[in-house]
Amino acid sequence: MTNTGLGQDGYIQFQKETAYDTATVDSLTSLPLTEGTLLSVQQQIEKLNIINSRIKQTPQEGRVTVGPADLTFPMVPDLIGNFMNLVFGLEDAVAGDGETTAYTHTFLMPITGSTDGISWTMRQAIGGDLADQYNGVKMTKFILKSDSEGYMQIVATLVGVGHDDNDVDRDAAITISSKKFMTFCDGKVEITPSGVAKFEQKVNSFEIEFNWGFAEDGASFKVGSDEAQAPIFGTIPNVMFRCEIDAERRFEDWAEEIKQFKIDVTLTSEEIALGAIPYSFDVEIPVAILSPETNRENAVDNNVMSLEMTALGGTSTGSGATSVPAEVRVSDMTATYTGY
Repeated sequence: MTNTGLGQDGYIQFQKETAYDTATVDSLTSLPLTEGTLLSVQQQIEKLNIINSRIKQTPQEGRVTVGPADLTFPMVPDLIGNFMNLVFGLEDAVAGDGETTAYTHTFLMPITGSTDGISWTMRQAIGGDLADQYNGVKMTKFILKSDSEGYMQIVATLVGVGHDDNDVDRDAAITISSKKFMTFCDGKVEITPSGVAKFEQKVNSFEIEFNWGFAEDGASFKVGSDEAQAPIFGTIPNVMFRCEIDAERRFEDWAEEIKQFKIDVTLTSEEIALGAIPYSFDVEIPVAILSPETNRENAVDNNVMSLEMTALGGTSTGSGATSVPAEVRVSDMTATYTGY
């Protein structure tokens, strides 16, 4: 038996599945992982029968759960599209030819159906140990966040179906994308209040949470199997925008009048996708309102305030006449992102 050793010796890989919960491992891609572990738990069914004994009875095997686990990754320009493909599934539109223009993929928050997204087969090695393999891994929500000093991060909440193997040989050739991570310098936040001209809001930090409305644990269990079925919607999707800014009275006033806002967050990488066209990631929230608790603190030093906006529904650039909570656009050199 050997120690697990240093966490830096670990790695995590993925490959898109062609069908849900169907392992695919012939061309795995490695991801830079900041923190987080995708764990499988064999739950136990407790026995409390009356058997003329005060000795605890041995339980039996119950559900097998994989996650939910929050894994944090840096925003890598040429890998962002894979994350969006995982959570959205098939893109709603794609433009560009990859020769004179980069490809721009449009993903819309779902407003129909019972589930969304596709699944990955994932392998994670912790420290120097052999790798674990998980099938049917789907993303149920994610948070895009940035402060004003480091690189931007995506916190993905992942759930899976099965712990297929816990003794997979280690991959001897782990290659991580060489693209520079997106940093706080690459972001821009623009706000357009109803009846007021659009302005760039200088923020100290921000985060956008996309929640698909799946069950809290992300799993759907049915009689006949100890493994989960595909996650299904438990409630409507929700998109939240939060940021910290130098305090401004007008946001209090706008919260009181329930003013509607359009929010555009643009991330533009230093890395070039094609010619002079950079990799980019854009979030468009067509209609949002401020939390009624929006206020300034009467602080001694420089006043800052936190804003929280909830997306309602409106027509975005790529939604046509259809109202959606939010739209995401990714520009890269991948021709298309497919679903199943």
